[in-house]
Amino acid sequence: MTHLEILQPFVERTVGQYLGTTEVTVWKDGTIPIRSGSTIVNVRLLDGEDGSRPVLQVYCPMLSEIDASPELLTKLHEANADLTFVRAFWVDRQVILAMELLAESLDRDQVAHAVSLVSLAGNFWDSELNSTFGGRLSAAGGLASLLLILRRRDPAARLAAAMAVGWVIAA
Repeated sequence: MTHLEILQPFVERTVGQYLGTTEVTVWKDGTIPIRSGSTIVNVRLLDGEDGSRPVLQVYCPMLSEIDASPELLTKLHEANADLTFVRAFWVDRQVILAMELLAESLDRDQVAHAVSLVSLAGNFWDSELNSTFGGRLSAAGGLASLLLILRRRDPAARLAAAMAVGWVIAA
């Protein structure tokens, strides 16, 4: 049994707990897609660089059918300067938001935090980038989902949302 096969059930249970369900959709390759506002956040285990250190990748394709331009790449660079723990990049006519964690030492809070950060940042930046540069959103929704989270009285949710988009907000 490989490291990935051992860790996959833990990741599925942890994502299910985060979503408040006992059943999650799992694609044949082990990817767990999560619909979140205007994004689809994907969670998957990958072999690390040397094959012995598995990695949990949490990513969302924010925009597709978008060509690179100096202005788009500059905006992604500016976004990366403000983002915490995640990065945005253009590849194969897509804008992707992603982060990776070492999978062997994961706990439930780390998985939940990673999914939250990618989800919140994706829900902000996909709308922001789409309104300026075009491209196709991966799902409908957008900034409204982020604003609902920011309106919550839960300081931890507000802080995670603010960190995800590089904002500073009052408690």
